[in-house]
Amino acid sequence: MEKIAFCDFDGTLSKGLSAIEFMKLLTDKKIYPEESFNNLTKHRSLFVGSKTTHDELCIGVFSNWAEGIKNQFMNTIKLNAMEFVKTYKNNIYPSSYQLIKYLKECGYYTVLISASQHEIISLLGEELGFDEIHATKVKIKSGLYTGELITKSHLSLGKAEIMQELSEKYNVNLQQCIAMGDAGGDLNMLETAGIPIVLNPHKSFVNTVEEKGWPIFYHDTIIEKLRIRKKS
Repeated sequence: MEKIAFCDFDGTLSKGLSAIEFMKLLTDKKIYPEESFNNLTKHRSLFVGSKTTHDELCIGVFSNWAEGIKNQFMNTIKLNAMEFVKTYKNNIYPSSYQLIKYLKECGYYTVLISASQHEIISLLGEELGFDEIHATKVKIKSGLYTGELITKSHLSLGKAEIMQELSEKYNVNLQQCIAMGDAGGDLNMLETAGIPIVLNPHKSFVNTVEEKGWPIFYHDTIIEKLRIRKKS
């Protein structure tokens, strides 16, 4: 392995907010506390109103997630994740399948790094054909969730740290690697790679991207434009 392509999921490869929508499903089924779900709305409102940072939003959302599933059975969440993904995978952009295939053809080891729950992202990543998947995990003991977060992919610096760890593990130069993201939470990940690619940027992220001089792509033309860049 000589190079890795690191990719975000929500916004970058798929429309929607998978983490929130999964929590909504569990709330409707009385598995996830309604009060906890309502707290998510408060965190999002503060972020939209520019009263909190992206990392503060993610800390709030996923700490809330971890506490909300405390003492739930692992198998209950797993079965509901499988049900959720059966329909949610329709949110994946058709070009995302082609993109991962194309990256592999170009010799990249593909790694998905997402803030969303591992229970759903592991399935969605397998659907897309990723080689390796990193997402938010809550500690499990004796088949029950403990309420303790044990990963850092929900943090922007956490994504970059995962990249560093994998580059050391596989002895890969990050300057030869691609990072793909769409929003401020992916900023450190994009800065860490030698080849940053902004895919389907959120409107709040466009100014930052333009200041950095990074290329912007959209899901409906990404394959064609990457092939043109490779030829040139």
